[in-house]
Amino acid sequence: MEKLSHILLVTTLIVGFVGCGDSNENVEKSKVVQEAKTETITVEEQMDEMGKALKEGQEKIAANPNMSKEEQEEVIVSAIANSKGMQGQLEKLKNGMPKMLEAMKFGKECLTKADSKKEAKTCMEKVNTLIQESGMGEVEDDAEEDFSWSAEDKKSMLKDIDEGMKEMEKSLPCIEKANNMMDLMQCQKY
Repeated sequence: MEKLSHILLVTTLIVGFVGCGDSNENVEKSKVVQEAKTETITVEEQMDEMGKALKEGQEKIAANPNMSKEEQEEVIVSAIANSKGMQGQLEKLKNGMPKMLEAMKFGKECLTKADSKKEAKTCMEKVNTLIQESGMGEVEDDAEEDFSWSAEDKKSMLKDIDEGMKEMEKSLPCIEKANNMMDLMQCQKY
């Protein structure tokens, strides 16, 4: 049951992460974001689909009472992972992750050249725009957030960006090959 709880948590986090920003009518969206939204279903529809998949999985278990606990978990996890809602999220991730990586690369290059706090803020605003255009979610407006931009801060931020890019580059080939959420969950092992 621990495995099931872990996988359901991961699934919920994925739905939450990529579902962010699906209802912000007040912000002018770029064409890329608009197109990404028409290709996916809403969070409510995803939850409905997952509920239906869970019910189907429970029906399969009820029809075969001799299943072991591990087999029951696999039926439930497989049903949810292969639901229409999860498939939509998988496609959104597969399309958005390469764009997120490009945003990170741009951010690293821009911040490397930023010698002042003002230049760093300008870089971050451009990165936020790229993230929004990736369709992976909305970025909070942190333009007013105060931060320091010393040589040490710059070095630390660039190091964090490098580490994030390495992790993403390492898992991206697996994500691109994933055919369902079960495949995607295996990518986290790499």
